[in-house]
Amino acid sequence: MRKIGVIALIALLFFIALGPLVIGNEITLLSIKSNVFNCLKGKHMYFLGSRSKNIKFSEDKEITFNIDAETKKGDITISLLDSNENKIFETKNPSKTEIKTIKVEKGSNYIIKIDGRKHRGSYKVSWK
Repeated sequence: MRKIGVIALIALLFFIALGPLVIGNEITLLSIKSNVFNCLKGKHMYFLGSRSKNIKFSEDKEITFNIDAETKKGDITISLLDSNENKIFETKNPSKTEIKTIKVEKGSNYIIKIDGRKHRGSYKVSWK
């Protein structure tokens, strides 16, 4: 009986320790993320997987996206997809700020997707 209790305690501690690392379809270590109205950013020691943000615009207009990333190790890919998941633009390991301007349609959904492959560093995508 005591052995079962010890095993249960070890299993509980294991899940408590690893729980914050695995969220959805991403694994992160020492990660800080921010997802606000017109900005998506993060900094991490390790990022494997993907995260995304859905955005919808209230009118037809031109939107300018500013994309920054710092890569110390691994790879990071930042892309913008339309509602059918067609790529509008994509950049991999940008070494300087990239600026992309696109025309968006009223009511259409867009997806900003961040893919990390054993990435260590940071990223920031903002739009206006």
